[in-house]
Amino acid sequence: MDRESGDRVYGRHPVFEVLQSGKSIDRVWISRDARGELIGDIRKICKERKIPVLNVPAQRLKQEVKGNHQGVLAFLSGVEFQQLEDVLPLIYESGELPFLLILDRVSDVRNIGAIARTAYIAGVHAIVVPKKGSSALGADAMKTSAGALQHIPVCRHQSLDEVMQICHDNGIRIYALSEKGEKMIGEEALKLPLALIMGSEGEGIHPRLLAQCDRVLKLPMTRSFDSYNVSVAAGMALYEVMRQNNQM
Repeated sequence: MDRESGDRVYGRHPVFEVLQSGKSIDRVWISRDARGELIGDIRKICKERKIPVLNVPAQRLKQEVKGNHQGVLAFLSGVEFQQLEDVLPLIYESGELPFLLILDRVSDVRNIGAIARTAYIAGVHAIVVPKKGSSALGADAMKTSAGALQHIPVCRHQSLDEVMQICHDNGIRIYALSEKGEKMIGEEALKLPLALIMGSEGEGIHPRLLAQCDRVLKLPMTRSFDSYNVSVAAGMALYEVMRQNNQM
């Protein structure tokens, strides 16, 4: 039986084998009632490779997989994740100043793809996402990004608090985009090096992260409404950074 479909692999032995192969794995789902030596081995490899594991109800797996999943499902990643502390020295060594985009729990795969496409064109050096709460970067995200995810580094970290500290330690100012902004984005001097952080449409940026930002900015709106789509908002913010840094 073929237990690999698109960007997903299911079944205990197929998942174990793909983990051992070294392929980039976005995350692994394991049924809450799954037991056995192989399940333990899968958990161990995931821990060693720092691959997020989500314990889910068996019914959730049945909704995702038509065949016999045996309590485990792995999502293949279309990108090779990196660490921000490894990427930053390469940016500085190239003679450029870092321009980063941090996405806090943006879970819609179409938004992730669209944002990556715009970010690459706008000169962003790296996109940073958390291990939990963000969209899987599989085939759908790659397609929506028009291949941009193959060209822009994606850094995935356990905690965005860690990312904020890395940015500040490297002299990178962090600007949040939120309707709670203190002033309009065009009123702030957005000079590199800098990082923009954006949150999910449903929850926005976590208050804990907002408190660590150098400034909270907002986008102009002529009518009172909920908010911009996050990919649209990202495009508007990235355009303003390009404009101010004479990259147009």
